[in-house]
Amino acid sequence: MRATLRALSEGRWTIAAFALAGFAMTVLQSMAYFRMAGHTFAERAAFGYSLSLQAVAGDILFQPPIHPETVAGYVELRAFAPLAIVFVAWAMVSATASTSRETVSRASAFAISVVIAAASACVGVLIGVASGGEKVSWIGLVEAGVLLVALAIACYAICLVVVHISPAATLVAASLLLALFFLNSLSGVFAQLAAARWLSPFRYYDLSTPLPPSGHFDVFGFVVLLAIALAGTSVAAVISARRAGAAATPSAPASPGRTAREPINASLLAVPVFRELYPLRLALAAWCVVAAALGVLLVAAAQASMQDLLALPRGLPGLPQYIFVFYAQVLGQTWFDVALLLLAALVFAFVARWVDDDRDGRLETVLSAPYARSSLALERLGTLAVTAGVLAALSGLAVAFTSRNLNLALDSTRLTDACLLLLLFSALLGGAGLLLASTVPRAAMAWFGALLLAGYLDDQVGGPLGLPRWVQDISPFRLAGDPLASGLDGRSVALLLLLTLGFAGSSILAMQRRDAGA
Repeated sequence: MRATLRALSEGRWTIAAFALAGFAMTVLQSMAYFRMAGHTFAERAAFGYSLSLQAVAGDILFQPPIHPETVAGYVELRAFAPLAIVFVAWAMVSATASTSRETVSRASAFAISVVIAAASACVGVLIGVASGGEKVSWIGLVEAGVLLVALAIACYAICLVVVHISPAATLVAASLLLALFFLNSLSGVFAQLAAARWLSPFRYYDLSTPLPPSGHFDVFGFVVLLAIALAGTSVAAVISARRAGAAATPSAPASPGRTAREPINASLLAVPVFRELYPLRLALAAWCVVAAALGVLLVAAAQASMQDLLALPRGLPGLPQYIFVFYAQVLGQTWFDVALLLLAALVFAFVARWVDDDRDGRLETVLSAPYARSSLALERLGTLAVTAGVLAALSGLAVAFTSRNLNLALDSTRLTDACLLLLLFSALLGGAGLLLASTVPRAAMAWFGALLLAGYLDDQVGGPLGLPRWVQDISPFRLAGDPLASGLDGRSVALLLLLTLGFAGSSILAMQRRDAGA
């Protein structure tokens, strides 16, 4: 019990940040609904219909919305679905930062923390809906909250097991969660994946839609999520206990005839960027495979969603151009958005690793050597930029070749622009993450998650809530835009570059003044 309370005390700022994030997400989305949906039945029906049309391409990755014309359906679509991803990211970071000696107490502390954050999100719904003079079902709201908790602790338990079996825990855990997410999402398009869908915790989360009218709460799916959490935590605790017992057992003295081993002569380890990438080579190779595979799968999924359109005679006037425009829009809402999610997760994992370096004393060791601090900051940003560039290029090439093989026209210039925007998007987030890791390392992950959430909300509800244009324009998601359908916007690219240079320069200055281990 004391260890749990100590863990809660250590993570109090993180808990407060995610509770505030959950509250902000739900209250702002609820308030934005009344600004966008109107008040009459006809206005809300038209609004719900427009949301359903926008979700046609998104159905490849997410569940179709249920009654989006109602405030409850809209909040579940635009608030609770993104919060599920945010809480899963929180679970990943918390699990990979936990100590092996306190597995159960740390898991208990995280469960309590996520309950607090989910309750805060539910309070935000009540306040936001009340601002429009309406109400939502208390039972449905509580069920939506406990589902968030169940998904988060299930993913936390999965990541705990990864921590105890993998040296590159952060990147491996992020890769595994992404794979499980897309296993569930794409199984609705590819029948071959349906047989393995039961392996994904996201499958059991999607079984329930408790908040909208006529929604339901799937007890079986909820119980399975709790079972995953219990089983994963138990396995991690057993592995931890065995390792602790093995460490306490005196080892046999070394035999005099044991062969001495010399370090390998790897010249690439002298190159700064490769020096950082080498310990992560296996995990990053898995990310490359995932990026390329997603490019292929999402193009195939887009082609499957366009079967009726492609079946029309190509001789119809204007049809080929319409097919290109529609195909670009579908890929913009699937591949490009997924690539943004993938790279945001990559940056999140890199920032978590930088924070771990500070917490475990590795940063202090590096800075104690005759090594320029500005070089360390540039090396970290360069490592992230190279990794993001490789992932964007591989995914873009997979999209290009698969589109060509399926006889779907795609503008190569716009695809190249999209890949460059993905690189700039990653560099911007990386600069912001490094600045936080250099100034407030203990709260860096909470602040970084809040920054990502603020950028998402700025893009989603900034206009309906009447925020100034300059505030809306600093959202990285808005600046990324939709290059496949609309092309590059020079102003947005310039702002991306300026913000990236500003964060990078600030992070270098912060690193110069950083007291490692403080």
